[in-house]
This record gives sequence, C-alpha cells and structure tokens, in this order.
Amino acid sequence: MVESLPHKEIRWEEKEEIERKAERMIKEESEKLIAKLQGLPTDPVGFGKKLRIAYPREWKTLDWERIYPEAKITVNSSFTITQTGLFR
Repeated sequence: MVESLPHKEIRWEEKEEIERKAERMIKEESEKLIAKLQGLPTDPVGFGKKLRIAYPREWKTLDWERIYPEAKITVNSSFTITQTGLFR
C-alpha cells in the first residue's frame, strides 16, 4: 500500500492509481482466502445461507456440501479514497 507521510500532497492521478491498486489487492487477497475456505469442510462465510435465503426453491434441489468446494465465487472490489490531506 502507500505509506502515509506528513504534509505530502497527493495528485489526483496518484489517488486514482492508489485506488486501482487497492481494488486489485483486495480482489486478489479475497480470492485467495475464499479458495482456502472452500478447502475446509464448512462454509464459514455463509455463502450457502445467502443462497438459501435468495433462492429457497432452488436451494432444496442443491447438495451444497458437494457443490461448495468447487463453486465459482466471483469477487468484485471497489475502493475509493474519499478524503485525505491535500490534492493538487
């Protein structure tokens, strides 16, 4: 990430670059974590619960314990710096 230095001005272009890098890092680290969690014999994040609530009819036909380890889970990240020191 970026080290915070006192009284350093950040240009608009730098802000956008920091946001893009943070989004990419969050996405990559989240995907790694999800892949590790899918290797466990449990669903600690609760993806199945969310699926059951959103699609109760379809849920009844699923074998979540079998599907979960191989499920494709897409991560979308968004990172916005809303406030910082000074901008030029």
